[in-house]
Amino acid sequence: MSHRDDAARLTIRIAPVDPNDEAGILAAVDLGNGARATLGLLPTAAYREAAAAGTLVLAHRDGSVIGYALYGLSAHHVRLTHLCVHPADRHHGIARALVEWISARHADYPGILARCRHDYGLGDMWIGLGFAQEWEAPGRSRAGYLVVNWWRDHGHPNLFTRAPDTVLVRASVDLNILRDLEEPSRPDAAEAHALVGDDITDRLQLVRTAALASEIDAIQGPLRGRCIRRAQALTAVACTDDEVDGVKAALLEATGRGWPRYPVTPQDNSTSGT
Repeated sequence: MSHRDDAARLTIRIAPVDPNDEAGILAAVDLGNGARATLGLLPTAAYREAAAAGTLVLAHRDGSVIGYALYGLSAHHVRLTHLCVHPADRHHGIARALVEWISARHADYPGILARCRHDYGLGDMWIGLGFAQEWEAPGRSRAGYLVVNWWRDHGHPNLFTRAPDTVLVRASVDLNILRDLEEPSRPDAAEAHALVGDDITDRLQLVRTAALASEIDAIQGPLRGRCIRRAQALTAVACTDDEVDGVKAALLEATGRGWPRYPVTPQDNSTSGT
């Protein structure tokens, strides 16, 4: 059963908290304080301000608050400050339901921005919620932990958008190709650079997928930041869960006929998943 089906089965209700709902606001505060190891400590006044602005969204089940999202609106994007689900209710699609509620409500914005320390190891979660790395830089703390900007794109045209009728072929890029483009000294770099040559760019569109974001997230050291920057020039591909499930099932069935043991490696699982 998918996380999406879990959320439906649990009959979760997503709604912004009423500014006068003191119990709802304090329930969100309690959840946030319980997760302060990764969320930090946000003053209660910030929750109240978000409630007044309509940007504190609660997930309810059977009358109890089991999760919340606190966000803000800038001139250019939605800024997701907190995304929190009670530990006993995680892995049931509640975080996804909160994020998708925000995306639907603010679809006119280019996307949603979230910031998270890389050493928290939450990359797979963000990727599963439809985010991809935008860039990373040392945070403001004295230790200078790397903070990743995660971006959930709403699909509005941008500088990299091309009209559909100008593209003959679309091809997804894996980490090896991305590294070949970033590191000219690699053995097969010349072949990768041919993919971005002037004679082919009008016919071939290179795209980035969630699998690529997962591979980038697993890199350690300065190369990760360089790959994040390189990936920004690629068009992001967004799919619904149903589309992904259908394509994945078809590919696994076709592959299984000739190679019953597939998938074998972690990379196989990554490229065959979302």
